Amino acid sequence: MTVKELLKSFKGDVLRNVITEKGYDLIKILGKGSFSDVLLVYSKRHKANMALKIMILHLTNHNNIIHLYETFDSPDCFQCIVMEAAERSLLDEIKTSVYIPVDQSQVMFRQMVKALSYLHLNNIVHRDLKCDNILITASGQIKIADFNFGKICPYDPKKADVWSLGVILYYMITGNKPYNDIKMIAAHPWVKKTDTCDEQQRFASEPSTSNVQCIAKLLKNSWKKATSTDELPKNEKTSRMIYKCRSCP
Repeated sequence: MTVKELLKSFKGDVLRNVITEKGYDLIKILGKGSFSDVLLVYSKRHKANMALKIMILHLTNHNNIIHLYETFDSPDCFQCIVMEAAERSLLDEIKTSVYIPVDQSQVMFRQMVKALSYLHLNNIVHRDLKCDNILITASGQIKIADFNFGKICPYDPKKADVWSLGVILYYMITGNKPYNDIKMIAAHPWVKKTDTCDEQQRFASEPSTSNVQCIAKLLKNSWKKATSTDELPKNEKTSRMIYKCRSCP
């Protein structure tokens, strides 16, 4: 959903009312920032036009996305953002454990897919999905965070997010970072060979054939050819990874 569409919706009426109550008149949409959209408003108090940012996290409400409680400005012009706290990142978990057992990876992966599907359904792309930005709460729940590059987009860069999920899943199960070069990842025999694992590749844990097929499906030869979040639960290879564990939260 773009800001223009948002302003036409029920939530848009709520947003307009909040802006008006704060003493501002909405003039038009100015543009899109890296993690927020910007509106041009008129301040009745200052009697001047000003820019008003709508932060993406304010527009999200999902159990697997970090919750933004409030923002406020300090007298020294610092903007303070109060967000939900998490115990550690997925990167911390992998570094401590060397790799994530497949059953546990399935639980985590399913939550990531649910969160990403929610974002994409609302036309929000993360654009910086990596293990550092996947947080884990004390109860073990996954929370996607760090929307510094997040953006509401009318175009379709969503497949890059799905590609990133494949890279994350690879790292979780194997304990090895994929190559930095995307073409090298796609050319790697473990990604190309979906029937069996490459015998020469050293794994922290031996992935099953279905796990290999799942990651191969996510890591196409180009991120532009990656599947979409809508297709993940429907595809035979990726759905096994998402739904094999019936007790997933």
